[in-house]
Amino acid sequence: MNSCNDFSPEELVSVVAKLAERYAGYESTSVSYDTMQLLMNAVLYCINETGNCASALRPEMTAQEAYDIGYKLVVGKTHDALEMYNRIESCFDDYGMICLHDTMQKGDAGVLSPL
Repeated sequence: MNSCNDFSPEELVSVVAKLAERYAGYESTSVSYDTMQLLMNAVLYCINETGNCASALRPEMTAQEAYDIGYKLVVGKTHDALEMYNRIESCFDDYGMICLHDTMQKGDAGVLSPL
């Protein structure tokens, strides 16, 4: 089963470096330590998503391949969540409660903004 522990730190850093190049317009020296840490967390999250999907697993998979598959899985789940939110939001009744209204109209809407 592919997990983050199946890949060497060098393999993971390579994936993060490619993301940093895209993120910073190929000037990776301008990417802060905090941003690099966020990118590493994103890579690890996507790789774990691949490990959670049995049909996506291959024993000889590289870290880049695991990330790419996991990324597609995460984007798919995000789109599914946005569709679900839009269905719920269209008929949502807050029963006059400010906390329910704020949760749907102010809180969650930003989280599920279109990609």
